[in-house]
Amino acid sequence: MKEEYGSGRFCSKECARSFSTKNKRADINKKLRKKMLGRKLSNKHIKKISGKNNGNWIDGRSAKKVNIKINGYCNSCGCKTGNGYCVDCRQYLQNKILFRKLNINEKNLQKANKLALKKLSNEYFDEKLSLIELKIKYKIMFNTIHFFFKKNGITLRSTSDAGSVSYIEGRSVVHSSPRYKQGWHITWNNKKVYYHSSYELDYAVFLDSKHIDYEMEFLRIKYFDTKKQKERIAIPDFYISKTNTIIEVKSTYTFDEVNMRDKFKQYKELGYNTKLILDHKEIDIQ
Repeated sequence: MKEEYGSGRFCSKECARSFSTKNKRADINKKLRKKMLGRKLSNKHIKKISGKNNGNWIDGRSAKKVNIKINGYCNSCGCKTGNGYCVDCRQYLQNKILFRKLNINEKNLQKANKLALKKLSNEYFDEKLSLIELKIKYKIMFNTIHFFFKKNGITLRSTSDAGSVSYIEGRSVVHSSPRYKQGWHITWNNKKVYYHSSYELDYAVFLDSKHIDYEMEFLRIKYFDTKKQKERIAIPDFYISKTNTIIEVKSTYTFDEVNMRDKFKQYKELGYNTKLILDHKEIDIQ
């Protein structure tokens, strides 16, 4: 005959002991929870179990567990919602270090957030600073600025737009193929310029022989590419400020007539004089 334990409730001693152990643990946990309810904790213990004093703890006691009525004021905006920080201000607590690094000393976190957003937006969108430049300027982590914008619903520049702004602001240089001759050249008046082909070097030497002051890859101009149907950035090969002339130097191998017409159209609309040197010869392009 099969033995039964606990008035037939269990099939074996092991099963009965297991159930008894679970019940004992449940009883112990229940007693501990009851014992901890409303218990006053040390500041060290509070930090250990909840990170920082986030407003859920009042005078060392859990406000949620003992249903303490909160009659204090918010440390930030002063509204009568409780000791510590109200719900509206609490979401900006993690940005306090960011506000301090931006030299914003406003005590009201909601107002501080608006000031920080205005300051960073102005530098990022109006002054065209990159996230990396903002990081270096304020000594802030790159992701901190990125997520701050994102949290406030600000869409950052796309990779394409960021590249365009970088070229326009002169932060990026043109990368040419290593198949072409390239390097630094010292002009007749001791300026250091960088050329990307032997054709550009030859024309630079020609201008030096005439003692003409010039710049290389000095301008950044937006133009519409009719082939790709989008805006791009043109970086003319030479610019002579005295005559306000843009000069493009190309070989037959690299010459794209349609693209060059698009560029020259924009150059002329902006008031520049233009010149195209193709295979060492000046040609007209309309």
